[in-house]
Amino acid sequence: MRRNDKAVLTWCAAALLALATAAFAATGPIAVAVEPIKDAGAVEKGAKVVHDFVIRNDGDEPLQITEVQAACGCTATSYDRTIAPGATGVVRAELDSTTFSGGIAKSVTAYTNDPATPKIELTIKANVEPLLAVRPGYARFVKRETQGPAKVEQIVWSPRGEAFEITKVESPYPFLKVTYRPATDSDRQEVNAPSGGYVVDLALDYASAPAGALANNVTIHTSHPKQKVVEIPVSGFVQPAVAVTPPVMDFGDIRIDGPVRASVHVRGNIQGQEFALTRVEDDLAGLEASIEPSGAAGSREFDVRLQLGPSMPKGIFNGTLKLYTNHPLSPVVEVPVKGRVL
Repeated sequence: MRRNDKAVLTWCAAALLALATAAFAATGPIAVAVEPIKDAGAVEKGAKVVHDFVIRNDGDEPLQITEVQAACGCTATSYDRTIAPGATGVVRAELDSTTFSGGIAKSVTAYTNDPATPKIELTIKANVEPLLAVRPGYARFVKRETQGPAKVEQIVWSPRGEAFEITKVESPYPFLKVTYRPATDSDRQEVNAPSGGYVVDLALDYASAPAGALANNVTIHTSHPKQKVVEIPVSGFVQPAVAVTPPVMDFGDIRIDGPVRASVHVRGNIQGQEFALTRVEDDLAGLEASIEPSGAAGSREFDVRLQLGPSMPKGIFNGTLKLYTNHPLSPVVEVPVKGRVL
C-alpha cells in the first residue's frame, strides 16, 4: 500500500472516531453534587446548622431541580430551581439539633430532570453535645418484684460545668414518685461531671400501679438559660399481681349434649413469696369449678377447670367467677363468665 493511501486511511479512521465520539457524547442536563455530605462537627444542642449544598450542571441543557424533600430533623429552606449548563446552584438545608443528642446524620433529597441522576441525597452530619446530660437517661420497669416501690436513679449534670438548678419535676403517673437532691462528689465521679448536678430518683409504687404498659416522660424543669426542660422517657409493663388467662371466660354459643369444659389459667406474679389459689366461687347454676395445680410442685400457677352441665338453662348467661388467693395485693380476682345455651 502506498504512503498516500495509508495517510488517507489514517485520516478517515480519526474522522470516524471523532464522529462516533460526538454521536455518543452525553447530551442534556448532568447533575453533580460537589459536596453531598457536610460534617458540621460538634454542635451545641439547640443550635441550627445551615449549609448550602452546591449542585453543578455538567450537561449542555438546563438542569431543573423539581422538588426537594426533607427527612425528619432536616429542612430545605430554599433551592435554585434552574441551573444553566456549566453553572452551579445551591440547595440550602437547615438542621435543628434541639431534639437530638450524640452523632446524627439527617438528609434532604433533591429531585432533578437528569435521567441518569434523578435524585441526589444531601446529608448534614453533626455530633450534638448536650447542654444538660442525663445518665442513664431513661427508666424502664419490667416486672413486679416486690410489694414496695422499684427505684431508678438518674444523674443530671452540665458537661461544661455550667451552673443550673432544678426548679420542678413532673411525673406522668400518680403511682410514680419523682424526687431530686444535689449530687455529691461520689455521684459526680460516676459520670465524670466537673461540678454541680443533681440526682433524680424515680420510684414506681407497684402496690398502687394498675397493670398495663408504661409509655410517658418525666419532665424536669431547670434554670439553665438554654435548656429549660429535660425529659426522661419512662417505659415498661406493670404485670398484674395475679394474671388470669383468659381475663373473660366466653363460652360463645353452645349446645349442651354432654359436659362442656373449659379452663382458666392463674399465675401469681410476686417473687420470693409462695402463691396459692385457695378457693373458687361462682354464681351460675349448672357451672362446676375446681382448682388444679399447674406445673411442678411449688409452682405459682394453677388451672381452674370449668364444666357446664345439662342443668344450665337455655338462653344467655352472665356470671362471675371469684378466685380467692393468698396474694396481699389481689386477695380476690373476678373473672366474668358468659355465653348462650342453644
